[in-house]
Amino acid sequence: MYTMTVDGKPPFDPRLEEYSLEATPVLEREENRIATLEFAIWPNNPRYGEILLRQSVIDVYDEGELMIRMRAIRVKRTMDGGKEYECEELLGAMNDTIHRPNAFGDNQSAAQRFLEILGDYNARQPNPLLRVTAGTVDYSDMQAGPAAQAPDEIDPAENYAVRGFGKSHWALLKDNTVDRLGGYLIPHYSAAGITLDYLSEPHIGTCEETIEFGKNLAELFVTSDAGALWTRLIPLGADRGTSSPYRRAGGANKEPLDISGATNKPVPGQQDYIDDAAGVALYGVIEHTERWEEIKTANELYTRAAGFMEGRSAAAADTVTLTWYDLRGAGADAGKIHFMQRVFVKSEPHGISRYYLVKKERLPLGEPEGLEFTCGDPKETLTDITKRSESRAKNGYEDLDDRVFLLEE
Repeated sequence: MYTMTVDGKPPFDPRLEEYSLEATPVLEREENRIATLEFAIWPNNPRYGEILLRQSVIDVYDEGELMIRMRAIRVKRTMDGGKEYECEELLGAMNDTIHRPNAFGDNQSAAQRFLEILGDYNARQPNPLLRVTAGTVDYSDMQAGPAAQAPDEIDPAENYAVRGFGKSHWALLKDNTVDRLGGYLIPHYSAAGITLDYLSEPHIGTCEETIEFGKNLAELFVTSDAGALWTRLIPLGADRGTSSPYRRAGGANKEPLDISGATNKPVPGQQDYIDDAAGVALYGVIEHTERWEEIKTANELYTRAAGFMEGRSAAAADTVTLTWYDLRGAGADAGKIHFMQRVFVKSEPHGISRYYLVKKERLPLGEPEGLEFTCGDPKETLTDITKRSESRAKNGYEDLDDRVFLLEE
């Protein structure tokens, strides 16, 4: 059962009539994004008028365990006296402060930048409740810092997209971690404050509950989507230098490094791409780019791109859509399904028996049977990035019933 408190006092508890809300609060979380909460409150609620924008702390609990902490960002007043609140998790305070340039060096690893960005943010954040402590950081799977600079190949100035000139600390943190290397930024909340992990999927936990046909699986269908399929990779690295032969007339060259000059390719030549031969034979040439801004030599860029392609096959992506019931709402002795953990799904009639990672959830807190999740394949390294899940998440939910969640293959 889910409950809420505002500054330690309950505005929502389905067990108490005076604290029940006419419209159930809805919590939404998605991988590497700031979570949101929406709810409405009326004058007969004891907490009416007590919720202060950006000041009140709204805690959400699952069976007494703190799930997440929020703050109200905006409120809309209705004709009947109701107040409709939109909230964000406290981690969103990292958007309140702006990173100053040159706060860290260009030769640091992503792990070091993760720690330094948090340190710079905390130094500018006077509210201890909003400060963020570094939790588990997966150093072993992170890429090392940039290679040494080649004298006439790379612009001596640091890349502003990485330095984060004028960016919020949250935007800069994503730029230097998940947007460059993949993986997941996972916040945890406690009375002591916010702890933020940076993990690759092999280190993410497993839910105690399973979803099974004939037990808690109500409906399922599969959609195949080839919209994000690609067969040719064009790898890009750091910007080329002003004194290189690629310099544009009248100014500095900002064209990125490619692999055309790499000498470690199995077949010599000026090609700036790597093909998935089987995919090209089936679907033709469908080009895709990946950029690693920390890489400054063509040979290193080719090595990274070849590793990125290894084990990958061009195929249509399957999306599994299903309805799931939280049996705890019916008083059954069932386990929890946690955000950003693996859950095992088994349905013999549909040929499904495997783990999926819960990457997005929509929780109507007063309707346990209405929980909606989006899941995807566990990957093995931070560099194995699949971007189709994010674009599909933006466009694929409007037509879904509130009791449905998605599993992406």
